[in-house]
Amino acid sequence: MLRWRPRFLRTPIFALLATISCADVSLQGMDGLRILKENCFRCHGEDKRKGGLVLTSREMALKGGDEGKVIDLEKPEESRILKLLPANADPHMPPKKQLTAIEIQQVTEWLSDGAEWDAETLAELPERKVENWRELPKGFLRVGALATSPDGKKLAVGRGKAVELFDLSEKDTNASGVWEGHHDEVRSLAWNQNGELLASGGFGRVLVRETRNGKLAQELAGDLSGRITGLTFAGNDGEWLVVADGDPSVSGRLVIFNTRTWRRTKTIRAHEDSIYGITTSPNGKLVATASADKLTKLWKIGSWESSGTLEGHTEYVMAVAFSPDEERVATAGADASIKAWKVKTRKEFSTFSGRQANLPKTDLL
Repeated sequence: MLRWRPRFLRTPIFALLATISCADVSLQGMDGLRILKENCFRCHGEDKRKGGLVLTSREMALKGGDEGKVIDLEKPEESRILKLLPANADPHMPPKKQLTAIEIQQVTEWLSDGAEWDAETLAELPERKVENWRELPKGFLRVGALATSPDGKKLAVGRGKAVELFDLSEKDTNASGVWEGHHDEVRSLAWNQNGELLASGGFGRVLVRETRNGKLAQELAGDLSGRITGLTFAGNDGEWLVVADGDPSVSGRLVIFNTRTWRRTKTIRAHEDSIYGITTSPNGKLVATASADKLTKLWKIGSWESSGTLEGHTEYVMAVAFSPDEERVATAGADASIKAWKVKTRKEFSTFSGRQANLPKTDLL
């Protein structure tokens, strides 16, 4: 906070430069939090809580874990968290990595500045080492996504870099439209509630088209990172487009855009790994996300607050779907099991696995 303002700052140009400088200092002050996020949150988050310690919120971090408090705001340099970082510390944190002297200093400075939490810092991804997408091999025509229109009359297929549209009411199996524009493989598709818009996700880009003529209505790119692994329109009138992006084994984010202005309204660090499934409840109140971190999470549409976590799969959760009555939700995992949950209680009430199924030989084809 500036307590002294020199006279020369009254001129517009110097006032602007001072604002930029202060902003840079503010961003640098979050470096310690970024280091904790990238090295500690995976084990000390709401889901795993190793040692009873949760570091993903300031309130929980100040509370500490099973061994007591880890942050001392009165004597930050004596905080237990700092004593676990040197190479000779026992126990040593993070267990499989040694932070550099600069990183430890940044954590120390962050603690000395009051250990503030910043939502945008928590949601952002680490700096990517490779930003460029790679050209698909010639003849690459794998289907990466499917989506049926709300009225069930049209099928959108993401094949290679293009989106193909099929009219299911016609006997002709040829595509009624082929839309191009992505640089990389189309990995996700979503229709809005009235079927007038179709969103497709590739690498770092979402293209939204008018379905009646294929006209590009909007391109979303600047706020996105990595592959777009999931898309869903949310709200009763499709007021929001929820985009799942992120980096594998690092973070699965939800980036929410207002479809009236197409501006990003919120970014959430939703999972600790890629999001593979995303869907909106029929009543337009919840969004469900399924992730490689073995968890399924529910989110309140509008406030975008967490509404619960479904934990039970032992491998990646690949898909999620609500029942028509909105009282149940089903999840499918790479552990070859499908689980059914009550939405109100977040409790699992049924599970079945292909590994356990005892089917007649005729059904195994």
